Amino acid sequence: MVTVENVRLVLGDRTILSDISFRLADGEKTGLVGVNGAGKSSLLKILAGQTLPDGGTVTVKGNIGYLPQEPSVAFRSDQTTLQCFLEARGLLALTDELDRTALAMGKSHPGSPEQRKLLESYGAAQHEWERRGGYEAESESRRLLDGLGLARLPLTQPFGKLSGGQKTRLALATLLFTRPDLLMLDEPTNHLDRAAAGWLMDYLAAFTGAVLLISHDLILLDRAINRVLRIDETTGTMDIYKGNYTRYIRQREERRILAEKQALLAGREMARLQVTADRFRAGTRASQAHAIDSRIERLHAGLPTQQTVSKGPKMKTIDAPPTTRIVLEATDIWKAYDQNIVLAGVSFAHERGQKLALIGPNGAGKTTLLRIITNQLAADDGQIRLGQNVRIGYYAQEHESLDPNASVLEEAQRSVISTQPPFLGDAQVRSFLGTFLFTGAKVYQQVSTLSGGERTRLAIAKLFLEKSNLLLLDEPTNNLDPASQESLLSALKRFSGSLVIVCHLPSFMERLAPERALILPSGEFTYFDPSQLALEVIKRRGPGARKASATLPPPPVLTGRR
Repeated sequence: MVTVENVRLVLGDRTILSDISFRLADGEKTGLVGVNGAGKSSLLKILAGQTLPDGGTVTVKGNIGYLPQEPSVAFRSDQTTLQCFLEARGLLALTDELDRTALAMGKSHPGSPEQRKLLESYGAAQHEWERRGGYEAESESRRLLDGLGLARLPLTQPFGKLSGGQKTRLALATLLFTRPDLLMLDEPTNHLDRAAAGWLMDYLAAFTGAVLLISHDLILLDRAINRVLRIDETTGTMDIYKGNYTRYIRQREERRILAEKQALLAGREMARLQVTADRFRAGTRASQAHAIDSRIERLHAGLPTQQTVSKGPKMKTIDAPPTTRIVLEATDIWKAYDQNIVLAGVSFAHERGQKLALIGPNGAGKTTLLRIITNQLAADDGQIRLGQNVRIGYYAQEHESLDPNASVLEEAQRSVISTQPPFLGDAQVRSFLGTFLFTGAKVYQQVSTLSGGERTRLAIAKLFLEKSNLLLLDEPTNNLDPASQESLLSALKRFSGSLVIVCHLPSFMERLAPERALILPSGEFTYFDPSQLALEVIKRRGPGARKASATLPPPPVLTGRR
């Protein structure tokens, strides 16, 4: 299905991908792994034809469905959700063609050559409409939306009225609806709660086509794949492993141990041969010494490649300025979108130095509440009050605060300057960025060229550099590799300020152990308990969610023809 031969990609003076070669067969489920910035997303863009490699060839047979890390969906704002599905599979144009042809047939003279020609055109279009699954389109669309946590979304909802998270999940749903031969998914669980992520795992496991998946959701990688491709961030080369992610970790460790043993034995043999060669050279056996030198060179050339030990970030924090005891108080917050009530009388008081978890399934109002707190969205009723000297640092899922045209260093310097007066010099800023793995020439790299994980690290670094003492983090683990997630966890535990966090990774939240929890949509404000995280895997449905919210009419049917 896909054959990749000797693909190279160079960015500036750095080789991202070096002579990458592999094949994807029909039905093969493959995970693409590596640290943030290793080139995983770049490789998917090459396979999708969005980026040209600097060398090598890519051969693709069949249809590819590609979901980038930050999908840009090209649906019209006035299109309904159902029409978005129909357009994705080419059914919308076919439905319009059938309507136009039926109207023309009604105006044509019975039995005329014109009508016979129209009948033939109508029959061909209707056959194609049925072949593409037109009769099942509405029910299939509803099933995909339900699975991805959009059970409450009406099929009549205009695309322009969807939130950013809803648009991202709709992009994934419409991609699955197209039934491609190969699914290429870049961090597909980023905007999914555990219920929707679990549904996607089951879907991918049962999917009959091929899958190439980038994800730092280790549960997803264990359940949905049977092969691993790993890109080495230092050499840009690729290693191939059979099995799921857990087996990959075990095999990688076994290869490392074997390589070390082989290197040790070869090193001892080369040392022994070197002593012999030197002795021969000291005498009259120079030719034999030369032969031994050649043997030593062959042994050295045959040494196994030592695995790169990935260096994770050591994220630093900055002491948060003091505040009053109550840093954030919400009183009777209400918010509705049309007839859908998202927040119903939410009230809580958040104390200095404490961590608060917002818990609930997709659509429960977690992001809406954060946007109300930051004044990016107005509540319909209620009041938000901040304590004295509170400085909010907001991490948004879409990295809205980052200027794509700025360099990493420029973004960091802007954050420092915003503190008035700046408390760090340029050398100190660069040192701080180094703890987030932005070192050397990396600090001059343009934000638009960073990977998703690198942008996440930069956005979090900026919050600390702004001396924020109340962090609002909306899914901060999205796009982060496991080492970066661990570093972020350690940094948040050390952070002396206050924290409000939304995170769909149960293990991360359990170890963060926030003091308080706000359960949405119920609005219960209580002490945190890990068992509350199970609420995110309960799929909430509105009244009639299983019932179709819009009707897709079958194509017009003429007497005697179907």
